[in-house]
Amino acid sequence: MAIDASHNLYVADTGNATVRKISAGTVTTLAGSVGVWGLADGTGSAASFGIILGTAVDASGNVYVADPIQRTIRKITPAGVVSTLSLDSAFPAVCDPTGVAVNSDGSIVYFTDRGNNLVRQRTADGAVTIVAGDNVAGNLYVVDTGNHTIRKVDTSGTVSTLAGLAGQTGTSDGTSAAAFDFPAATAVDTDGNGLCDRQQQ
Repeated sequence: MAIDASHNLYVADTGNATVRKISAGTVTTLAGSVGVWGLADGTGSAASFGIILGTAVDASGNVYVADPIQRTIRKITPAGVVSTLSLDSAFPAVCDPTGVAVNSDGSIVYFTDRGNNLVRQRTADGAVTIVAGDNVAGNLYVVDTGNHTIRKVDTSGTVSTLAGLAGQTGTSDGTSAAAFDFPAATAVDTDGNGLCDRQQQ
């Protein structure tokens, strides 16, 4: 999930290979075609995706999704135009991108590499590097699905557990007592409030 500055919500509809936009309670398909999987760029239903597991949005309303099946990061403009971000030759073929985050101007895209237990960043020139470094304050939030926690990486690279108890599942609310059951995605609004989604069971 991702929320833009106008409070529109973008959701990866993984089972239908589409990206949905929810605005004032109205659901539309921003990109992709229901039941059509692939790696085609294009506008709206002309584009296709593999498995979409992460969603982020920049200040201009461009949406970014991680596609681990196609091992790619895709960009979707507000008009629904889908493109595949280029990645330099150093990017490993074994990478498994899942979660994704982006800085405000879209020049740096962060993504989790599930296959290698890493967080990577992709800069505007297509260069990919390993980082331990996005909301308005520049913090990066990572869903640690296997440990049932939400992690925070601040701008200095310090990692902390924001919520959840490592290794313990549950649905409890609260601060230190909060518990998750295989969280799958997270989004942060401009006020720093977070939303968390769980895997479909």
